Amino acid sequence: ISAILQEQDLKNALDWRHNENKAFIQRAVQILGIPKELQRRVFSMHYFQKMSHDIEAFQILFDGKNLSSALSSALKVYLYQESVLSCKYLNEKDPNYII
Repeated sequence: ISAILQEQDLKNALDWRHNENKAFIQRAVQILGIPKELQRRVFSMHYFQKMSHDIEAFQILFDGKNLSSALSSALKVYLYQESVLSCKYLNEKDPNYII
């Protein structure tokens, strides 16, 4: 039960942060007089990032204080393996060798 509660707390913290960022964005587009259609696009992008690419979580993960450079490189190779491993210099090489 403790692990479930901790997981919910983490999700709530990220949701709270996203809502806070959304409020800042909303205020900025109002101050700048951005047209409603463009505002809709801005918020659509914000929602997309919230649902599939949590930028803040990625920034914290890849912050130099949280990972060694070797581990950061290994994660990046894993994440971008389709493009990295398909380049002519690394094609057909063992991913463990590249890391």
